[in-house]
Amino acid sequence: MQAAPHSIPFNKPFIAGKELYYIAQAVTFGNLAGDGHFTKACCRLLEERFGIKKVLLVPSGTAVTTSTAASPPRPHVMAG
Repeated sequence: MQAAPHSIPFNKPFIAGKELYYIAQAVTFGNLAGDGHFTKACCRLLEERFGIKKVLLVPSGTAVTTSTAASPPRPHVMAG
């Protein structure tokens, strides 16, 4: 099946730089899921760049809503 000329190739990965290198690193580190090397590095970057005391990255909006549903609302918690 031929794609329309202006369609967005949703299932085709876009490689613009070092993506394959970073994938190889993740495989080498042995952690392809959350809370691995790159998650921790991203948290540190966000904390330092924006002066945030603690960043918690979650894999989906569903994870945010289920993990925060029982806790009282806090102005410094963002989900999106």
